[in-house]
Amino acid sequence: MRQPDTNTLLPKLQTARLVLRLLRLSDIKDMLAYATDPEISLLGMWDPLRDHQDAHDDISQSINAAKQGKVYPWAIEHRREGRMIGRIDLYGIDRQAARAEFGYALNRDYWGHGFATEAARRVIKFAFEDLKFNRLSAECLPFNTGSIQVLKKCGLRQEGVRREYVYINGHYSDLLMYSILRAEWEAHNK
Repeated sequence: MRQPDTNTLLPKLQTARLVLRLLRLSDIKDMLAYATDPEISLLGMWDPLRDHQDAHDDISQSINAAKQGKVYPWAIEHRREGRMIGRIDLYGIDRQAARAEFGYALNRDYWGHGFATEAARRVIKFAFEDLKFNRLSAECLPFNTGSIQVLKKCGLRQEGVRREYVYINGHYSDLLMYSILRAEWEAHNK
């Protein structure tokens, strides 16, 4: 069976300062600049990458998942610098229910400048306008105040708490659940 065209599955999205594009193996060095940072991986609830091979494997797996239509894995590229500064993914896709989850990670050097919000807003727009999804959700740890602010700025509302849902640094932590519905997004973006 012929594999779907990744350009169709993952179009390049642009904002004033960013280009969201398919991950590529040439991103390994830029990915390692943030994905080996223990604090970033803690906040993202994933294990930090250890080396070049880990980054290679992660990118290869993401590209294969995109080809299968399971994930939309975008590199967040800084337009002016022409380098990857993070990533943002749509995942947990349920086309029948018209919903997905999204998550992002950003190089620490680019925190506090609105890049995560800018990327998230563009992916949300794509999900509602192009994919015709009805619901998007995201989860974050209660102490991840930066992500909480990004989600709120993008119009997501906290809808619940998964109590002691994840085990991090030797203890259980709650997981905050946020979502936005298409009708809410449309009302906010008229």
